[in-house]
Amino acid sequence: MNLKCEFIVKFEEYFLQRCHLYLVLEFCDSGSLADQIENKLKTKTQFSKDQLIKWSNEIIHDNEYLHRQNIVHRDIKPAYIELFEKKLYLAIK
Repeated sequence: MNLKCEFIVKFEEYFLQRCHLYLVLEFCDSGSLADQIENKLKTKTQFSKDQLIKWSNEIIHDNEYLHRQNIVHRDIKPAYIELFEKKLYLAIK
């Protein structure tokens, strides 16, 4: 399967080692949304309203694309939303 969507983490390859399956995905330089939320809690700061709206739209766009491909992501959560250059990417894990 080759998903071609701007905001979905790209799958590079996979390999098996000692009965474990490893997936190699595109590198996302800013960690997950869960990391960002944790950082905001520690620093007692908030995301801007504009940032939250932008990210929400990106997540909706990703999910709509997956649905058009007959894929349902059943575990969307902050830990599976990766950030790269201040854009959100949905990781299918």
